Amino acid sequence: MDYQTMTRDQQNQILRQNGYRWVKIDQDWLDANDDFNTVPGWYLYAAGGREVSVPRAFAEIERGVETVAEEYRQAAEKERREAQKRQDSTTWKNHLADKIRDGGVRPDGEHSPDGERLLDTQNIYGGGDWFVIETDRIWYVRNNGMDGDNWSNNNVRTGGAGGIGMYIPFDELIANELRTLDSGELPYNMPWAAYWN
Repeated sequence: MDYQTMTRDQQNQILRQNGYRWVKIDQDWLDANDDFNTVPGWYLYAAGGREVSVPRAFAEIERGVETVAEEYRQAAEKERREAQKRQDSTTWKNHLADKIRDGGVRPDGEHSPDGERLLDTQNIYGGGDWFVIETDRIWYVRNNGMDGDNWSNNNVRTGGAGGIGMYIPFDELIANELRTLDSGELPYNMPWAAYWN
């Protein structure tokens, strides 16, 4: 059943036959119920007062409420895991950047680190950061070329205003962790917090 090719009247007839109903919520109702988060408009509800979208309602009619609920649950769980992985990846990256900043050397002059560039978020606006693995060093570079940045602090050439770079002697463990993060995985296949705590 392709509800998208139906007229609105045809859609509404099928929705009503299956226990769904439209409710108009206006500003007066919102004010009376101290609801400051809802936007006035029409909302679709299933039996039992559960708010649903039109696509979900037709999916429930076609495949069953429990089946669709499980699909939504699985999709939400997948998104939760992916969000946690992104958060853990960012935390790992920040930890490795801190290790280089805290224990590294910030050389004077202008430098052009040349090697394997990883976790690169450099952008055309002068922001972002990245790592460079050379044979004898690992650099962490933070772009410093945005309007308002103090460009006189820069010690790394970027093709723009420049960046601020620090390095540590080559460390195979850190290099492997950076490569793993750059590939989209987490080092040691576990959340950052579980590894470091």
